[in-house]
Amino acid sequence: MERVLTEAYSGIDDRRRLVIRDAEALRKFWADATTNRLPAPEVPAVDFENEMVIAASMGRRGTGGYGIEIETVSQVGEELRVVVVETAPGEGCFLTQALSAPVVAVKVPRSAATVRFEERTVTQDCN
Repeated sequence: MERVLTEAYSGIDDRRRLVIRDAEALRKFWADATTNRLPAPEVPAVDFENEMVIAASMGRRGTGGYGIEIETVSQVGEELRVVVVETAPGEGCFLTQALSAPVVAVKVPRSAATVRFEERTVTQDCN
C-alpha cells in the first residue's frame, strides 16, 4: 500500500469510499480532492493494468482537528477489506477555526475482488 494523497482541506464536501480502477475516475477524484490547492499537484502515476486506488473522505467539518486514514488493505477470502479510521478532536483539543474536509488515497495492487470498507472512529484525548 502506497499513500498517494493526504489532504485536510480537500474540496470533497461529502463522505465517500471509492475504488478507482481507471485513469478517468482518478482524474475526476483528484480534481475534487485537490481543488483547494494552488497549484494543484499532478495526478499520480498509476499503472491501472496492475494497480488501483482506494480513497476515503470524511466530508466537511466545521473546524480542523479531524483526520482520516486507510489503516490496512487485505485480502480476506473473496473480499478485499479496507479498514478506514476517522479521527475526531476530543475535549481540550486546540482547533483551527477553518472548515476542513479530510481525504486520503492509497495505491494498491489491482484486484477484482469485492471491496468491503470497515469503519472505525477514534476520538483524540487532548486533556
